[in-house]
Amino acid sequence: MSAILLTAAAFLGLGATAWTAIGALATAGTFLIALAAAWIALRQVKQARELAEEQARPYVVAYIEERPESSKMLSLVLRNIGHTAARKLQVSVDPPFVRAREDVGGHHFMDAVFLQETTDVLAPQAELSNFLDSGPERYATDLPGAFSVKLRYEDRAGAELTDEYKLDFTAGRGDLRPEIHGLHHIAKTLRAIAKKQGITHF
Repeated sequence: MSAILLTAAAFLGLGATAWTAIGALATAGTFLIALAAAWIALRQVKQARELAEEQARPYVVAYIEERPESSKMLSLVLRNIGHTAARKLQVSVDPPFVRAREDVGGHHFMDAVFLQETTDVLAPQAELSNFLDSGPERYATDLPGAFSVKLRYEDRAGAELTDEYKLDFTAGRGDLRPEIHGLHHIAKTLRAIAKKQGITHF
């Protein structure tokens, strides 16, 4: 080894002490590279774990959806688009939503069970919904259209999750949309025909 160092020293003009220092620096550099590689590996493991947890969590979303019978009638929908069940779901609406005709039949929007009580379990892809209002009727009033829906629920490990959505019933006001007739309209027409024909059992 001494002979090699002496040969290198003679070739590069460096002394044995300098070569020893270079060797120490090379060792330190190798250690730092290994340390950096270990840090990157740990970070990747952490990111993979967080991604797996994110993909496995329940994810309840709130949105406004057109009812199948008419694009003029809208509902509030809560849907669990996650891969696991949402537990102990609590819903708060601010300000409390009031329909244009809340007095019809005594059915008030905020009286819905899932808005007043805790939903024990909302399975993946399951949903809760409640009729919001009729567009033309609401637009004829001074009632506000914007409101927020706050959702509190737990995942399978008992960790609490909170999501909040800003919604606006009047966001689509002024849109021109064709009225698409479906099975609901067909059934309604058939019932009207049956009534004219005096058919009572239909």
